[in-house]
Amino acid sequence: MIGQVLDKNTGAGVPGASVVSADRAGEGATSAATPDDPALGDGFYWFVSTLTGPHPVNATKLLYEGSTAKPDITADKVTTADVELGAGRLSVTPSGIAKTVAASPPPAP
Repeated sequence: MIGQVLDKNTGAGVPGASVVSADRAGEGATSAATPDDPALGDGFYWFVSTLTGPHPVNATKLLYEGSTAKPDITADKVTTADVELGAGRLSVTPSGIAKTVAASPPPAP
């Protein structure tokens, strides 16, 4: 099993995410940065799965919403399962900002 964990908002790779088989404890990996291979994006992961057929793969990382991919794993072949993790985004469009400051008395002479 190979794949890439991506930020759902930006499409950027997410290193450090946990990617695990939902049906087989102990099968999984942690996504990584790939600075030495420009052809391989950040957030790359791989692990060997002993399962075949449709089996969910869960991806999680702190500050992200978890996500599940549902690849159909084929024996003796590489199965790809990319996963997107959602993260909160704050968007502010102010029409104006107001602030009131109390006046200080003038300094004593």
